[in-house]
Amino acid sequence: MRPTRILIVLLEVVLALVASSALIRWVMTAYNGQEIEISHVFALRSASEAKFDDLIAKGAKATGNGAYDLALDRYEEAQRVMGRMSGSQYDTIQAKRQALADAAEKSGNTALTLAAYKALAGTAVRQGDGSLRAHQDDDALAKYVDAEGYVPHLTDTKNTVLLEARRGQVYANREKKDYAGAADASMRTIDTLEATGDAYDPRLTAAYLDLAQTYEDAKDWHNAEETLMTAWRECDKRIDYYSRIPGEESKVSAALSEKDLTLYGLIGVYQQADETDHALAIAEELYKFLTQNAKPGPEPGPYRRAQVARLAFTIAQKANRPADAVAWRARLTRPQ
Repeated sequence: MRPTRILIVLLEVVLALVASSALIRWVMTAYNGQEIEISHVFALRSASEAKFDDLIAKGAKATGNGAYDLALDRYEEAQRVMGRMSGSQYDTIQAKRQALADAAEKSGNTALTLAAYKALAGTAVRQGDGSLRAHQDDDALAKYVDAEGYVPHLTDTKNTVLLEARRGQVYANREKKDYAGAADASMRTIDTLEATGDAYDPRLTAAYLDLAQTYEDAKDWHNAEETLMTAWRECDKRIDYYSRIPGEESKVSAALSEKDLTLYGLIGVYQQADETDHALAIAEELYKFLTQNAKPGPEPGPYRRAQVARLAFTIAQKANRPADAVAWRARLTRPQ
């Protein structure tokens, strides 16, 4: 081998070793950096847990001394420190707040008793929301049930907490595919809203739409149809009522949008149930409704005439209804 070639080979070996060494150092630096970052997260979490425990102990001591305001503040601070609590931390803070509520009630401190129960209910709802987002459906359901249990002790926030807890139960049960449980929670919500005496409460329409969604998820097309028909009547009732009151344009607009949503859902239910005549009839109803309310302003939404026409065209085409398909296709390019 020539001396020049030998030199080149030696240089290549040296360069390879240098590169390997640099790569190793880079990998180790990256690994160590990640390790340090993970350690930092654990350290922060550990510090938060220690702070939580300390504040819980201070809150319990304040309760024992009759300093209920201070105890309430300490528990609130403990919850802020942790953010979303573990199951055991939730149990601990709720037990301590319950003890505070009992002590305050026994002493005749009505305001502090109410404040403690508000904190108990609010924490249960927030913890349920967090569990639902994390797909921990059983835990979420348990927390929403907890929240509903505190409702009898509330005053001004009673209905708000009750509806939040019940709606959470609907969603958690749906995720668990317990459609009977979800439907039951919706029906109890409807009963509560009807008992308030406000026939034009938009939350009633929302509850019917929630119930209809549960039936759709369960492929119970008959009950889905009946529930959506009821929601439709609720929307018309609100539209008629608020249209006659000056200054209530926003409420009219909301009811129009919910009617749009309801009728579009009804088309889908009839489509799934293979009831083509009914599906196309409701599509025609919705298309005319959107046309009427598009003048002089925009269509109510969330669905537009073009979307309705596209869905109706698809239904007609699949059902081998060429005349209907042609008519709806024309509307796709030239809304009427």
